[in-house]
Amino acid sequence: MDAPRYVHLLTIQKRARSQRSPVVFIHGFPDSPEIFRDYHHPTEQKESWLKGRNIFAIAFPNRLTHPVVPTLKDLWQDVLFKEFAAHLQTLVRESPTGKIAVVAHDWGAAYTWRFVRELGGEGIDRMLALSVAATPQFDIWEHGVRALSLSYRSLLSLPYYIPATSEPVAWLLSRLAGYSGPDWKNLSKDCYHYWADIVWPLKAPFVLLGLLDRPGEELDFKFPVVFLRSSIDRLWSTEAFEQKLLQRRDCKLVILKKAQHWFPEHQSRLVIKELRTFFDTPLETKSITRVGAEAVPAARKKSKTSQAEANKNAPSKKKKSKGRSAHLSHDEKS
Repeated sequence: MDAPRYVHLLTIQKRARSQRSPVVFIHGFPDSPEIFRDYHHPTEQKESWLKGRNIFAIAFPNRLTHPVVPTLKDLWQDVLFKEFAAHLQTLVRESPTGKIAVVAHDWGAAYTWRFVRELGGEGIDRMLALSVAATPQFDIWEHGVRALSLSYRSLLSLPYYIPATSEPVAWLLSRLAGYSGPDWKNLSKDCYHYWADIVWPLKAPFVLLGLLDRPGEELDFKFPVVFLRSSIDRLWSTEAFEQKLLQRRDCKLVILKKAQHWFPEHQSRLVIKELRTFFDTPLETKSITRVGAEAVPAARKKSKTSQAEANKNAPSKKKKSKGRSAHLSHDEKS
């Protein structure tokens, strides 16, 4: 494959003798790798979840650090995903464990889930997915009237085709969705993500009725997942995906009731707290999934053995759950 034109792989820290799966940070729209600057700050690198790991970041074209606008031809030919996939495959191949640990937000999470669906998830050690689920559905059967708000996608496609609309669209993004960032006049350099949604008004009726763009649920991923989303990000998740997380002992669902879509940057402390636990705790010991301020026991397999064990330990587990739920929620702490 030719040298990548759009998607760059950034090396944040590389150790010659690392024995742990490297961490890869993948940003979304309309951000840059800078959204994760607190996560791999030199002070944070001393924490046990990062200590001894190689650290990388994927940089999609963006107005802040990599202001290259993909051509319509290259978007049509899926060049960005091909370059992205090539980088992940290289990292997996060079990893001392043959796996990578992923932290991904927004479009970064969408690209990673697509990588898993199309190329397999054998090389993923674990994933902290922020805002976007494995296979989002956008029809009214999944979301009800909330699905109508997907018309924002058409709005975000405008700056790619008409750069003069960048500032008014950025103003709306700030007022309606809580986004804040510099250099609004060049938002067009980020809106290529929505290039295909210029035709949304034509396809919307078919999508909303589930007749178009409704992929089958892909819920057979084998690696552990912690999924954090704000309440407003329900559009990019599904009931089936979240139930799957609740059923698995090695997965976790966290819903942030007082957060905006860009909480990974604005409320980085609460995400880092999850990372410190998730990336540094033996996976087989995880048994609690929190939703906001609640502690929800993950579903167990209904075998005779596990049922007997559950009955035997019921009093102590109940007490433990009560103790956890008494803690402050993420939103209160942040």
